[in-house]
This record gives sequence, structure tokens and C-alpha cells, in this order.
Amino acid sequence: MLIIKKHLEWGETDPAQIVFYPNYFRWFDAAGHELFKYLGIPLKKLMETENIILPILNVSAKFIKPLKYDDDFEIRPYISKINEKTIEITYEVYKDNVLHATGSEIRGWVNQNGEKLKLINIDEKFIKILNKKD
Repeated sequence: MLIIKKHLEWGETDPAQIVFYPNYFRWFDAAGHELFKYLGIPLKKLMETENIILPILNVSAKFIKPLKYDDDFEIRPYISKINEKTIEITYEVYKDNVLHATGSEIRGWVNQNGEKLKLINIDEKFIKILNKKD
């Protein structure tokens, strides 16, 4: 399982020194890119070699316990669901092995041919990679 270690900086907090919630979505996006690199299919390479992009179709988060300024924490991303044309990525945020937040993104498997975008079926070779479990 991929574990991304983070440190909550002053500029990522609100006046109460609690993480400012939009930062979760920024972290989730970055963690999703790291997940694809970890699986051996970096999104940039997927774009360049296969003309595939993965736009976000839906995103959500649930905040369980606040993170505060100067906290060390981890983000654990994983592929939680694969459909014909979409992938769901789940994110779990832990501090000291205690769950503080969860999130998810649904990303479309989209062929980009010039300016034309088309949601397409995920090729079997990628389904095998995306189903890889640690």
C-alpha cells in the first residue's frame, strides 16, 4: 500500500490553526498522481503514449477529526472500484494511525484526440494493473 507522509504547514491552516478544508482536495489530487506512478502508469505517460486522461467526475470528503498546525500525517490512496469507464480512488488520512478524514474521486477513462474527448472502456491491460493489490 502506498503511504504518503505529510506535514501540516502554517499556510495550510485557517485562523483556528486547523487544516483549511480545500487543502484535502489538493492533497487527494496529488496523492492520486502518486498512486498511478506507484502502479507503474504515471498519468503523464498515459497521456503521451495512450492519449488517455483521467478527469475528475465526482469528488467527496468526510472530515472525522481535525488536523492542526504542525501535525505529521499520512495519506493512503488506493483504487477502490473499477467500472467499465471509470475508476474510484479512495483516500484515507491518518495521524498516529487514527483515521482523521476520508475522501474519494471518481475519474473517467477518457480518450483525448486533439480537442475531442470521449469516455471509453478501460483496456484490460490497465484493469490488471489497477487491480494490483499489495
